[in-house]
Amino acid sequence: MLKVKISILEDRSYSFLIFPPSTGFILMLVKSKIADFIAVKKKGQIFIISLRNIIQLAKFKFPDMDLRNSLPVILGSTNSCKIKINVRS
Repeated sequence: MLKVKISILEDRSYSFLIFPPSTGFILMLVKSKIADFIAVKKKGQIFIISLRNIIQLAKFKFPDMDLRNSLPVILGSTNSCKIKINVRS
């Protein structure tokens, strides 16, 4: 899903801006479910994402930033979405 902002002026001219999807939205599309778990008083699922997908997402979301600066932002989003990173693929 893309966010779009459309501005229409009185003279019937218009402009629009297209914003990229949020990091959380992209993570939800890319994650893979590996297991369901039932712990004490908790039900849940375990999701993973490959390190390669993390790097691609960082390059997509922040094309003008260095990877050393953009990766912590993506890793923070991954952590808040409770997605584990698979470094072997």
